[in-house]
Amino acid sequence: AMTGNITHADNVISKWGTGDDLQIYHDGTNTRFHSVTGNTIIRANQVAIQNDSGTENVAIFNEDSSCRLFYDNAEKLATTATGVNVTGASYSSGNIGLNVDNYLGFSDDSFARFVVNDTEILRATAAGNVGIGTDNPSSPLHVSAAKNNGWLAQLINTGTGGDANGLDIHAGVDSSDYILRTREQDGTDVM
Repeated sequence: AMTGNITHADNVISKWGTGDDLQIYHDGTNTRFHSVTGNTIIRANQVAIQNDSGTENVAIFNEDSSCRLFYDNAEKLATTATGVNVTGASYSSGNIGLNVDNYLGFSDDSFARFVVNDTEILRATAAGNVGIGTDNPSSPLHVSAAKNNGWLAQLINTGTGGDANGLDIHAGVDSSDYILRTREQDGTDVM
């Protein structure tokens, strides 16, 4: 049995296996584990990767549980029994695809925001209201914008068939209910 330390100078390779299949050494700057053949297998109930002083986690892998990744010792990504939890923003340089039976959603009683170039363009609330140009939509579709030229909204049917209709509005239960209401900016009714 060995009782002392083994000291290797830089670039002195410790070789393991009949064909020197595993090589471990320090090159003066980096520590290197070189597996020439096969996979490198680490077996443990928990594997933790930490910084040099052992004060910060980089990654923790738990048997039958989570795999957790850290940034500056703050957990940012963790696997769960139902998927993945991400803390903070998630960015993609490509498309994000979902299977037919899955959805993109939020589990809290809050809202979903769609942001382009750091500007919110659409918000959907837990109440089912969708806002474009507003962060507090008060109806199922609430559009607000300061348009000084052009139309606020356009509904264009480019169909050429025999039933290429325009806009169908169903509303009201008696003559006092509005079916279509138009107003000036100051709130004055036009019709």
